[in-house]
Amino acid sequence: MVIHFALKIILTGFLIQSPTNDEWLVEQYQRGNLAALKHAQAQYPDTSAAGWFLRGLFESNGQQACLCYENSIALAAGGAVEASALERLYWNYITRGESATADKYLGYLQKRHPSYKMWSLPDVALKSVTLSAPEKSISVETAPFWSVQVGAFANRKSAETLGKSMARFAPVEYISKSTGGKTLIAVRVGRFDQRQRAEELLKQIDASTGITGCIVKINDK
Repeated sequence: MVIHFALKIILTGFLIQSPTNDEWLVEQYQRGNLAALKHAQAQYPDTSAAGWFLRGLFESNGQQACLCYENSIALAAGGAVEASALERLYWNYITRGESATADKYLGYLQKRHPSYKMWSLPDVALKSVTLSAPEKSISVETAPFWSVQVGAFANRKSAETLGKSMARFAPVEYISKSTGGKTLIAVRVGRFDQRQRAEELLKQIDASTGITGCIVKINDK
């Protein structure tokens, strides 16, 4: 009986520390430890909730990543991985400017997992620039700048939510632009006089957060 009890304790401890344990996966995700998750990815069955979640996390195509998270949610059945998959769907749709869809998944997350702590980056001061009109054209002799745009939103609150999570990488700018009779607020990170530096930042943001942005050319100072 004593041996059996001791063995049970050992096995329980192993499961808690095992890199194939769902709680371990969520803990590493919330810590932003993507290197550990990438290393452990092969240990999770591809067709499991955790396996689908990891496939989505390292998928470069945003639409495919969302499908992976949807599959993970279908299999997670209220588990810890479901909460993280719902969070990833929220962030993916936020970055694509689809705030209504993003809010839907945020609502699911808050209802099903009210105690879940969303993953966030340090909250630091933002450099905020808001233009009340579309950016004006300037003379061709003005040197262009390059920035990383990570999303565009009709809702300023959604833009600022994303902006706060990007501020650790570089100063954030909020740019109001009129498109098709609607005003969208673009979230841009960094401002460089060399495109290569913007490309390096784009890769850094993608590797650290899974958010895929794009390089934009800015013809103002």
